[in-house]
Amino acid sequence: MFATLVLVSLLALQTATPKPVTLPDTPQGRQVDAYIKAFNTGDEKTFLAANETTMAPDLLAKRPAEERARLFQRLRGDFATIKIARMVKTTPAQIVFVALLKDGNEGTFTYEFEEKAPFRISRLAIDVEARERH
Repeated sequence: MFATLVLVSLLALQTATPKPVTLPDTPQGRQVDAYIKAFNTGDEKTFLAANETTMAPDLLAKRPAEERARLFQRLRGDFATIKIARMVKTTPAQIVFVALLKDGNEGTFTYEFEEKAPFRISRLAIDVEARERH
């Protein structure tokens, strides 16, 4: 009887503790991980420096540093930190995940990559959806 209770308790703990959501262990996943880690430092200069290595030259040319700095500040206001809530899609061409905003709404991050190594980020889109409040 006691052994059964212990086993049931252990099984309940296993299902109650969700596994952390992780990025794929691929060059593309590592680019996104570096982007997120730089963002989560909270330091604009660190973030902009990381952009130089994680983003494709074409994307950097389309979004100059001043624009990326404004994006950083806006995202810091919305998300504070980027923490992946759930993965939506992972392919060599695209990684899509959902992160929670500070207000409980969700943001969908879509990263696309160069076709050849080093597979830097060639496109980044962030869509925010407001949930209905009851």
